[in-house]
This record gives sequence, C-alpha cells and structure tokens, in this order.
Amino acid sequence: MDKKFTVQRPVKMDGPRNFRDLGGYPAKKGMTKKGVFYRSDGLQLLSDQDRQWMLAHDIRCIIDLRNENEAIRQPDALGKDFTYYNIPMSDKKAEIDGREIYPDSLSELYKLILTRHMKDFVRVMRIFIEQNGLPLVFHCAVGKDRTGLTAMLLLSVCGVSEEVSLADYETSAQNMEPLYNKMKEEFQSRNVEVPDDLLTSPAEEMKKAMDFLHKFWGSAEGYLKAGGLTENELSRLRELFIESI
Repeated sequence: MDKKFTVQRPVKMDGPRNFRDLGGYPAKKGMTKKGVFYRSDGLQLLSDQDRQWMLAHDIRCIIDLRNENEAIRQPDALGKDFTYYNIPMSDKKAEIDGREIYPDSLSELYKLILTRHMKDFVRVMRIFIEQNGLPLVFHCAVGKDRTGLTAMLLLSVCGVSEEVSLADYETSAQNMEPLYNKMKEEFQSRNVEVPDDLLTSPAEEMKKAMDFLHKFWGSAEGYLKAGGLTENELSRLRELFIESI
C-alpha cells in the first residue's frame, strides 16, 4: 500500500474547479514531477487572473479532449500566448436523431472510450513527449472521464500504483460537486437524459475500466503500444515525468 502520498488539491481559480497537478505521486522508480502535467475540467471560464497564473507556471500548451461540438459551444478562454490542440473524444454511447444517448454506468462509458479512441490517446501521449518536459494541461468538460482515463494511462505507464491512480480519479466528484446542479440544468435544457451516477467518480468504476484494459491489452503500456506508441516513446515519457528520490 502506498502510504506516502496525498491527492493533489485543485489550484484555486476563478473558472476551473478541477485544475490540478499530477506530480508528487510515488512511481516505480521515484516520484512523478510536479509542475509538468496538469489535468482540468473545462477552461471556457478562465479569468485574466487564471491565465496569468498559468503563464507564470509556464503552462502554454492546452490539450482539449472534448468533442468538436463541445469545443465550439464553449471554447477555451485562451489567447495568443497559448498553443491549443483539440483531440476530440466522445463521452456518450451514441446520438440518435440529435438525441445524446449515454451508457448506464461510468465503467461502460470508459470501456467505450478506450475502445474507440486508442489512436487519440496515443496522439495525446505524443504531444506530451513533444513538449519535452514543458508544462501542459489536458482537459475535457468535467475533468474526470476522458481526462481521468488519460491521467490513468499516464500514471500507469510511469509505475504509479492502482491505489494512487484511483485516489486521484475519485477526488474529481468532490471538486466538481458545486457545478453539478448547473450541469444537470444544462442537460435538461438540451433534453438530454444523463444517469446521476455519470456525474460522480467512484473508484470502483475506474477499477472496472482498468481491469478491462488489463484483460484485453495486458497493461496501459500494452494498450498504447497496440495504438502505435513505441517502447522508446514510453521510455521518454517516463524520463520526462519521473524524478529520482
């Protein structure tokens, strides 16, 4: 059991509520570096102060995992100082006659995302590598599903234990709770029916997704290799994110 870790708390910002560092976690050969990889919910409400904080921490690369409609409807509030990538991933089962259909559970959603978006996850990892250690933030709408899977893959290939990865995932619901009522209202305004448990982040749901990953690909490394990532690229990713202690 990993006893010497604390789940990173969100950065206090005017807009995002789930913007946090993935550094400081025990890894296989050290500790994940602070100030390199950040995860977040949507950045459409960034204030001037939020942007100044990001620039002061050298965060100039943004990876948006929302689908194209989401990104157009609520664009990230960035500017000329930032490099923006949109790598669209779907967070729903289907769309029928314009109606969004969601799975009955988070784990089923996560299995769908992993199955559909292997190449997209590989592309994200390659951007991580291309940044060569410069800070970046990746996000979706709430910062727990598409973002949570990306964080899980990153932490897993760096030798962070399941216990730590699941603890990091689970905290998103608490961070985002103040906004869930507003999100429910937004879904209702669009006549979208979303099961209540899709607005939570219980560890057991991500654990089922990780078990699914292990069953079909053996590991996070096996999954990313199946999508085309090489062993050299995986090694470089670890070099960029792990520091000896």
